[in-house]
Amino acid sequence: MIKLDPKDAAAPITADADVARPSEPSDAGQASWWAPLAAHENYALRARFFARDRALGNNVAFSHEILFWAKVRIDTASGSVSMETRRCVDRGLVTSSVTLRDDFSWTYAARLSPEQHTLVLRDGKIRSESPTRTIGYEPAQPVECTPGARIAARPDQVWLRDGKCECRSEPLPILATDCRVTDADQDKLPGVAIRHVGFVNMVEAARVKDSCQIVEGVLAADGRMRANYAENYDVLDLSCGNTPCSHNDVVSCPLELNTALFEPLPDLSPSGKAWDCEQVVSEAERLLPTEMLGFPITGC
Repeated sequence: MIKLDPKDAAAPITADADVARPSEPSDAGQASWWAPLAAHENYALRARFFARDRALGNNVAFSHEILFWAKVRIDTASGSVSMETRRCVDRGLVTSSVTLRDDFSWTYAARLSPEQHTLVLRDGKIRSESPTRTIGYEPAQPVECTPGARIAARPDQVWLRDGKCECRSEPLPILATDCRVTDADQDKLPGVAIRHVGFVNMVEAARVKDSCQIVEGVLAADGRMRANYAENYDVLDLSCGNTPCSHNDVVSCPLELNTALFEPLPDLSPSGKAWDCEQVVSEAERLLPTEMLGFPITGC
């Protein structure tokens, strides 16, 4: 965990990469670019992201890995490709030259709601065009909120002992008492639980604004795809408020080092049952490279 001043508490983890361009049409003349995807519905998707601390530079290295269960669906009539992802594993590592080490993981990642994406072909490469996802909070206050008011909490906000939440004015929630905060991972605590082991040992309750995208994808004939992962997160511990708080403020390594690997899965899992996160993780460990958290020796 990296201590920052309060003024930095809302600074996102940002990848210096292209953002989605939803207003532009897909590549003309390549209407069936998605054909190799049509033979598969289920995929294991392993994404990795490497960065350096914005203030401390080479002294602090940030590694992040997410393993998704992805379901791809194609509307052959329109040629549109949708992808639903479920976050099965979300983990990372922060290390420094002064022996600081923080291993972090999303405790109940597999309980989170699926996320929706669209895959398109642009300039000969595949990318996702996805709306920003809010994890652990709603994007807007309840309609009955007025600035500064306290109103009845929702039934799932069981951490609010007096049954009241706050209609706060910050653009994004900074406290668990904010009416927008939800129990995203169903642990009866605010936001999403992120466990830290190493420099400190704790579980933080965080909210996440996720604008990450898959970019520069190259699809093979067998349905495998290799792409890059443009990470763009805003993560904040909901106990912070306006006080100094743990927050990762980092600059991405070159995009080509941050990869996303898609591995097609058969219709049924090895057990003969429908896929779930546990089985996807087991298969991904067998089919996809597992050294994803090894920070690049050169290039960053």
